[in-house]
Amino acid sequence: MQHVDGGLAALERRMALAAFSGRTTEPTLADLFRDPMTKAVMAADRVEYRDLEALLQAKRAQLGISRW
Repeated sequence: MQHVDGGLAALERRMALAAFSGRTTEPTLADLFRDPMTKAVMAADRVEYRDLEALLQAKRAQLGISRW
C-alpha cells in the first residue's frame, strides 16, 4: 500500500509505539480527519468535512456528550 504524504505512516508509527509501550490508544477523530487517506476517501465519496462535522455535533448534542 502506498502512503499519501506520509500521514498514514505517521499514524501507523504512533499506533505501533503505543502498542509496544503497553499503552492502548486509538487515533482520535481529529487524527483520522487529518489523515490524507481519510481526506482522499471523503473527496472520492464527495463528503464535505463541514457537513460531517455538523452531523457529528448534532449527534453529540442529542446524546448529551460535551466533548470527544
